[in-house]
Amino acid sequence: MFARPRTKPVVFPPRKKRKVTSAIEEIAFDPNTREEYLSGFHKRELQRMKHAKEEAAKRDREGKLTARKIVYLDSFKMETASNCSRDLATRKPESRS
Repeated sequence: MFARPRTKPVVFPPRKKRKVTSAIEEIAFDPNTREEYLSGFHKRELQRMKHAKEEAAKRDREGKLTARKIVYLDSFKMETASNCSRDLATRKPESRS
């Protein structure tokens, strides 16, 4: 019945032209600094591995200590329980006066 309204085509504004910056003409490297940077990758990798080994040894040592502590506490509990049962077995009945 009614005709569809006409839609305007979407027109984007033109892109802004950027000013072309001049390229860097020369880069000067300090040979000692460059050598330190390039050899630093291997040094840092070795340092990370050494740190990881130290942490693993530390965790292993702590695990052994906690296992030893658990065994000690369990034996202490069993010893205490056996002492209590011995005391109950050897206890004389109380006399009522």
